[in-house]
Order: sequence, then C-alpha cells, then structure tokens
Amino acid sequence: MSSGSSSFPEGAAQTVEELSPPDKVGGPKTSQGSRVYFVRIPKTASSSFTELLARLFPPSEILFLSGEDPNPTESTLQDLLSHRFIHGHLPYSLVNFFPERPLVFTLLRDPIDRSLSAFHYMRQSAISRVKAAEEGTGAQIGARQCLQATRMTLREFIRTEPAAATLHLGNVQARLLSMTAAEIAQFNGRNADCTDLALAKKHLSECDAFGLVERLAESKQLLAFALGRTHLGELAWINKTRTRPPRDEIDGETREALEELTGIDRQLYVYARDLFEQRYHEMEGNLRRSYSRHSPPAVAPEPEVVPSLLHFNNPPSGEGWYAPEILDGRWFCWTGITPESSIHLGTPAGTRFELRLEVVHAAAPENLFEMIVAVNGVNVPIQISSGTFGHMVTASVEPALLRGLGQANQISLRSPRLVRPCECDSENDDSRLLGVSVQRAELLCVDSES
Repeated sequence: MSSGSSSFPEGAAQTVEELSPPDKVGGPKTSQGSRVYFVRIPKTASSSFTELLARLFPPSEILFLSGEDPNPTESTLQDLLSHRFIHGHLPYSLVNFFPERPLVFTLLRDPIDRSLSAFHYMRQSAISRVKAAEEGTGAQIGARQCLQATRMTLREFIRTEPAAATLHLGNVQARLLSMTAAEIAQFNGRNADCTDLALAKKHLSECDAFGLVERLAESKQLLAFALGRTHLGELAWINKTRTRPPRDEIDGETREALEELTGIDRQLYVYARDLFEQRYHEMEGNLRRSYSRHSPPAVAPEPEVVPSLLHFNNPPSGEGWYAPEILDGRWFCWTGITPESSIHLGTPAGTRFELRLEVVHAAAPENLFEMIVAVNGVNVPIQISSGTFGHMVTASVEPALLRGLGQANQISLRSPRLVRPCECDSENDDSRLLGVSVQRAELLCVDSES
C-alpha cells in the first residue's frame, strides 16, 4: 500500500467528533503535583517547548529519556515515579508505563516543512554527530546518515538512501503517535500505514494538550490552560535549522517525493488542524465562563515574605530567563529570551543596601560592562569586579527604592546585544539568544562592615 493512500481500514475513526473525548478538552486536569510527559517529535519546535516547560520545574524533577533502550527497565519505571517532567523523542505509548496517567503534550508540524527542516538539520549537524560518534557518545549509523546528507541533494538522498529518508523524513509524526518504542527501535524501513494513522489520530485526541508549529502563540495558550496556568513566559526559538531553503524553492520532482514519503503524516495533520481549532474554541469558552464567575476576594491576602538571596539551581521567579543549567558543579541561568530579564528579591532589615550579582558568563563583553540594572523600574549605577567564578556586579540601592521589609523588589537586567552562539562559532549548535548567565543574586544590608 502506498504511504500516500487515502483509504482507511473498516471501522477506523476519521473525524474530530468521533475521536475527541469531552473530558480531554474541558479545562485543566493537572495540579502542582502532576507529571507532564512531552512526546517530542523531531523538528517541531520541541526543543523550544522543552525549555519553556523546564522553567516550571526544579532540575531534579526533570527527566530526559534518550530512547536508546526501547524496553523500559525497572530503573526507568522508578525514574518515572521520581520525576515530574519527562520528555524525549519517545512514543506516545510510554504513557502505559506511568503508574498514574500524566498530562500528555505534543507538537505537530506541516509534514513537508518538517521534512525539509529535518534534512537540512542533518546536514547542519553532520560534523558534530561524526565527532560524537568518534568519541563514543553518539550513534555511528546516525552520523553516517547525516554525513551522506551533506554529499547530495534532497532528491538524491530520497532516491539513494530510502531507508534513512523514511526514518528521518517520512511519517515520523504518525510513527511516534502510534507505534511502541520497540517497534520504532526495530525500524526496518516500513513507513506508517493507514492502521497507524487511525491509532495516531486516537492518541492525539487523548493528549491533554497539543500544539501546531504554525500556531505557536495559540499552542502555548492551550498548554498553559491544560497546566492550569495563565502565562508560561516568552517562547525562545531553540535548535533552529539555519540553512533550510524556503519551501517554494524546492522543485516539483522533489516535492512529489516528499509527498509520497509523508502521505500518512499529511492526513494526520489535516485532522490535527481541525482538532486544534475545536480545542482552542472550547478553551476560549471555558475561560469566558470562568471570568464571568470570578469575583475578587473581599480582603487582599497578606504579601508573602520573599527571600533576599537567590541561587539559580531552581527556575527564577521573574521573566526572561532560560531554564537552569549546570557546569562544573555550578548552577546558573542565562538571560536573553527577551532584552530584559527580571527576578524578585525581598527587602532585608537595615538602612543601607547593596545589590550583588554573580555573573558567570557573558555572550558578548558589552552585555556585562554595559548591562543596565534597574531596581523597581529605576536604573542604578553598577560596579564590576573579578569574582571567584566570573564577575561580581554590585550596585548601591537607596532605601527609598525598596518596598517594605520582606516584600518583593523587581530587579531587571538589560543586555545591549543578545548573541546566538551558533552565529559566532560554526561548530556550536546553540541557537538561543543569550545575554549573561547569573549564578547568584542578593539584596543585602551593608549597615556594618560584617
């Protein structure tokens, strides 16, 4: 059967109405203690949404599964119990191994665009993959396939490397939504068929939230709604394929070959767009009803006591920060999602105050030496000195700028020039916009020498 066939097995559900359980679209089903399983489909903005979700969890509660072992072991199952955010290029079927069903999220993309991005990302990452394979940290087969992609056009790759083309460019979205990890690991060149399509549709309809790359803003809203949150912060575009040509530049023969490879995914995507519209309209209706019932509390709650010292081994409370990272045993967070990043520090007891920021790295020198620091919206002059692991940025803070004892003060950092490392170093795959990385921030009393 051709992968582009439009026939369906008898009894296969084909419409949004047939496959959309009402309890999946009625509102947030998660809570602060719930687990999130992100079914990451390659080249569907999955790295960007992984980073977005990672800001919501302490690093100790995040588990990345590489998918190298198709059969979950007892230790893997124990890992599922001890983490709250689980992600990886693994299939939907992993939900069967959770003791309690997690909140499930995935992203889909127009199949032709996804395939184009996947092919050119193979070419872009070939050198680093070959190097990883030589060092024993990457797969030999994957490195060879990427290297082959650099030596031929897309049309030639599809014709001369049919198994690799099917694996990387074919019906990847339907496979991850329908097949088991063992079936995917034992890939023998079989592309997804109509039976896989029916199951992929069913599993997509069971996802608590899903997004479309062509509708990123609305996708983020649907994810926030499913998580019971009003806002998830700005989305950073990560792991972007830099060398991909526009879709309309591919020739007719290449397009026909791609359409043949992605026939099932294209049918799945038509279904996904209709389901996405339904989910979005239902979310809007739920939010309108919720707002109409909402009434403000009669008495404002007491403000929380906010710490005056912040380490970055957990996601910071403000906006504009990437998820925490660790290097040489030190946790830090990068600024750069937006030109201005903010944190909240509480006012300590005292009469004279100083702000101290330990900066580990700067993507460009001016991001450190020309950084603009503001306290509650007012710029403060900074001084920079060498620190133990980078630089110490200090600023005297007038008491009049600060809020009451223990109350939150917004500390804002603005970088003059955000930089993508991949544009400065051809061997660096980091496509994030970066400013400075900070490992410690403190608002402290300096009334005495001690």
